[in-house]
Amino acid sequence: MATVSPAGPAPTMTTEVVSGSGLIWSAVIGTPMSTSVGQRLLAMIIPGCREVNRCWPTLVGMTDAPDQPARRSDATRAAILEAARARFAAEGFRKATVRAIAADAAIDPSMVMRYFGSKDGLFAAAVDIDLELPDLIATDPDAMGELLVRRFLEIWEPPGNEVMLTLLRSSIADDAVTQRFRAVFADQILPAVLRVGDPVDAPKRSGLIVTQLLGLALCRYVLRLPPVIALTPDELIAEIGPTIQRYLGSVPR
Repeated sequence: MATVSPAGPAPTMTTEVVSGSGLIWSAVIGTPMSTSVGQRLLAMIIPGCREVNRCWPTLVGMTDAPDQPARRSDATRAAILEAARARFAAEGFRKATVRAIAADAAIDPSMVMRYFGSKDGLFAAAVDIDLELPDLIATDPDAMGELLVRRFLEIWEPPGNEVMLTLLRSSIADDAVTQRFRAVFADQILPAVLRVGDPVDAPKRSGLIVTQLLGLALCRYVLRLPPVIALTPDELIAEIGPTIQRYLGSVPR
């Protein structure tokens, strides 16, 4: 007996059909059927199957229809974020526009507002990053400073993290971006520093570490001071590592 091969995409609208037994044999006809016919027959074959959208993909071997909009939504959101990061990196926060970002992502500007609410919301999502700091407790106590500097050079050095450069460039002229940049470091560096040394002065030590690392990043990657650019990563680690190492211990009051 020939098997039924329903034709057409999985339904995307809720359809309710009263089940019945009188036409159940119609399901075994040897010709393809349209989606609408398949929906009705499915409701007859499976008693009580009023949620045809849920049952239909199982019959035809398709992915459940309700998941498809979710996948499209994820893809759209990812495209917007990719376009936003590139635009923010090239123009900074103030000059980049929602309209330009939407054009880069090949979508309507209203979609950006739908997903992120505002330009500020989009920027916050675009620069939401994990510094992936090393676990200092699991490190040689005498090598913590060098390890931390090495990790930050991995973030900044080409190809590096474009999002971090976006934050750094934009923070110079925009208070809102400065706050976001501050939050990235405060939320991730302070907890790491709290794990070593005296927790009482951890905020001070964390702040001093940030001055060194951000000062290095500003001079090397934004201002591009020739003497700083001339240093190799290994030379920077050797020069700055001991200073960071001292800050990771208790700072004299």
